[in-house]
Amino acid sequence: MTINIPKNTLKIGFFLLILLGISLFALIITNMMSAQQAKKSVLPDHIQMGKVTLRVQNLEEMKKFYADTLGFKTHSSTEASVILGDGTHEIMELKETPQLPKPSVREAGLYHTAILFDSRATLAQILVKVVTNYPALFQGTADHKVSEAFYFADPEGNGVELYFDKPKESWEWEDGRIVMGSEYINPLEYIETYENTDIVEDAIKVGHVHLKVGNIADARSFYVDTLGFELTADMPTALFMSKNKYHHHLGMNVWESNGADVRKQTLGLEKFEILVGTEDFEQAKKILSSEKVEYAEKEGRIELKDPWGTVVAIVEKN
Repeated sequence: MTINIPKNTLKIGFFLLILLGISLFALIITNMMSAQQAKKSVLPDHIQMGKVTLRVQNLEEMKKFYADTLGFKTHSSTEASVILGDGTHEIMELKETPQLPKPSVREAGLYHTAILFDSRATLAQILVKVVTNYPALFQGTADHKVSEAFYFADPEGNGVELYFDKPKESWEWEDGRIVMGSEYINPLEYIETYENTDIVEDAIKVGHVHLKVGNIADARSFYVDTLGFELTADMPTALFMSKNKYHHHLGMNVWESNGADVRKQTLGLEKFEILVGTEDFEQAKKILSSEKVEYAEKEGRIELKDPWGTVVAIVEKN
């Protein structure tokens, strides 16, 4: 017996199958997007950058730069290490490890530690000391639209940025990205203008950390997808990211280190800290465990390594 199915019925059935397939595909995509939206960030909205730890060859020489010239105070010290900061914030830990080699410029690691000043006056006063005591370490200046920055190297070649943030209401955003530039600032004019204005005992702290990485894709995967930083600016060779709409808590680039592998044990950057509240610290542990991200837990701190072996410490803020 032959059953004849009208051609129109076949066409309608085929059309319905296509619609069903499209609907199922849309449902899968919607569920995937919902799952992504439901995934909680390891880092909360409100964070603060903590101290940066450097392995150094000559502790006394480095302390002279950071304490005597930049004005950092000693928080604690041993024969082989010192923790420096202002009256409130820990900014830098120096560990004397003279047996280690110097890092190659092509390796991943520290691009610079960026020290944020509360006023232009204090920044200008420190600039006078640096350019007077260490003129050869000066590297450049930049008005970034969001900040005014002055760049140096410390005596062992670690990058240092000293900067002042312009008022947040003056920052410009376009399509969710911060608008930054790089216009030259005349350091002598800056010092002349601001050195003797509004002299106060300012707070200073680590404003952001800028890293050298091996490739942008892996950096984005770890710092954005895993830790939950939000991109504020991106380009093929660099990323900038933050929490709570700061211009950037972290920068990273491949300008010198493209293709770099896991870091060797060398002088230079060992680790940097991100400070969070107690509840946020406990939440971070839960999320990292649920996502099966490997980390080490010490008292009040979580330590994990980025793809190049730099230790990122999430620290419970007291």
